[in-house]
Amino acid sequence: MSEIDQAIPKYNKVVSTFYEDRVDRTEGPDGCWYFKGSSGSHGYGQIRVASRLWLAHRFVWLFVEGRDIPEGWVLDHKCHTDSGCTASEECRHRRCVNPNHLEPMTLARNTSIGHSPSAKAARQTHCLHGHEYTDENTLYHQRKRGGTERICRICAREKMRHVKANQVRNKCQHCGINEKPKESGVMYCLDCRELKNSMSRQAWQNLRASQDTLGTSGPSVAQS
Repeated sequence: MSEIDQAIPKYNKVVSTFYEDRVDRTEGPDGCWYFKGSSGSHGYGQIRVASRLWLAHRFVWLFVEGRDIPEGWVLDHKCHTDSGCTASEECRHRRCVNPNHLEPMTLARNTSIGHSPSAKAARQTHCLHGHEYTDENTLYHQRKRGGTERICRICAREKMRHVKANQVRNKCQHCGINEKPKESGVMYCLDCRELKNSMSRQAWQNLRASQDTLGTSGPSVAQS
């Protein structure tokens, strides 16, 4: 007798009493039917039959109900709702095996209607600052770990403006080239501070005044 032939009686035995022995149907025909057996770290009920581990809702669909799942498709829980769903392994709907609450669909469709952060982000029509994701206002960025994220062009430009402004603020107020130390109240880079300390107060003020007029940098003026 082949391995498959040996497994058939075991499957038939589990299927014949599955709902009575392993499912809590106290919520009635329209409510969720909760699998009473063990669950995996993902929160879905699971059952082992003839040395093979099955997700409980898939086992019900394929063997108890005798329905098919197209190749490459997933079995979605239609009872997942925004109310009471945590989008995690703690979600109680993951243990539901009511066939009326199940529906085969493509993985892409399942992701788009899901409650994961990526699914919710994909359904957003505006960025966090209220700018609409139009074709003209949307950039697409490929993540290193896979997947694509949308970026608002308006927000991206504003962020770059702030970055450039911060870069200017971090520059020496005399030469405008070197970065100044990050200590509070420091205005000049180390080179310009050394130049300032080598000059009299009046000479330094005259140099600064001439730069403000000519729009030139300190070290080049000092050397000219």
